[in-house]
Amino acid sequence: MKSIVQSLRSISGFCIIIGLLQVGMASSAVAQVAAANAPKLTTTVQASAAPGAVIQVNGTNLNRNSSGAVWNGPPPYVIQMTGQNGQPINANFTFINSTRLNVVVPNTAISSRIRLVQGGYSSLTNRSFRVTRPLPVGKGLLTIDNLSQYNIVGVQVNGVEQLPANIGFVVKTAGELLLNPGQYQVKALLGINSRPDFLFFSTVNVTMVAGARLVFDVNRITVPQLMTNFSSQRDWNSDLIFGNEGAFHVRSVRFFAGGSYQLRELRPSNVVVAVENGTYSELSWPDNSLSISFRLGNRTVSLLHPFASFLSNMGRNNQTLLLTRQ
Repeated sequence: MKSIVQSLRSISGFCIIIGLLQVGMASSAVAQVAAANAPKLTTTVQASAAPGAVIQVNGTNLNRNSSGAVWNGPPPYVIQMTGQNGQPINANFTFINSTRLNVVVPNTAISSRIRLVQGGYSSLTNRSFRVTRPLPVGKGLLTIDNLSQYNIVGVQVNGVEQLPANIGFVVKTAGELLLNPGQYQVKALLGINSRPDFLFFSTVNVTMVAGARLVFDVNRITVPQLMTNFSSQRDWNSDLIFGNEGAFHVRSVRFFAGGSYQLRELRPSNVVVAVENGTYSELSWPDNSLSISFRLGNRTVSLLHPFASFLSNMGRNNQTLLLTRQ
């Protein structure tokens, strides 16, 4: 797959890496179905703060437990951030009301999403919270925020892998790189567990100066990006089909990056007939999944890794065809 070139947001040797999670030990994300009124975190009022600071975390149903029941006494859940050893650490917090908590940033926390955890249930803020602490003299900090649906299984800086084997950033976590001043291309490899078998990658060019704090957002892969192979459009064609009229033809779906498609029929003598126009959109793409589903017009389509072909009734008289990315 081609890369997605992400935006770099400014927040204000080579390289020190802290706050990494063990990809090999991290289980694939499993969808957790909780009651509609279970507690959920949403945002933080402050974008960044130093360790020890008190920050406001917003949410919904914070007066309820993971089953949706109103609790009495101490909160039944804990609030966590990621520590410098890559493991979750509990943060002290005060319950204010059903939509607000005051949370103390742990001394050993790194930039990460804030999590509410009760047993097997968890809820996360929609973005990582940036922990700011004094930087070593002459260094700059790059935070890599994994907003995608896959683990980051590798990080390359100017073509050199920075992570030990089986180490990476799992979904909805962040990690940090201390860099010397200079020009860098940073490439995040997205996959499940295996670095050699990564599925996608995302790159950004960094100009680091001493004292700078930058964030590399590794964003979620979208169905239009997948179906167009990260270009403006892409065709998915059937094999040759022998029609009742005694001639061969090919059915082709042209996917456009904006979320529309055109079903076409390719006939002899370079004749192209538009058969159908419509839109397509994601139905389900679970974290760390090798299968997705999307809506194609009024059809539901399943697409399996390596995301290169799918079956659907795109033929004449709703004939089911195998369409392959060109």
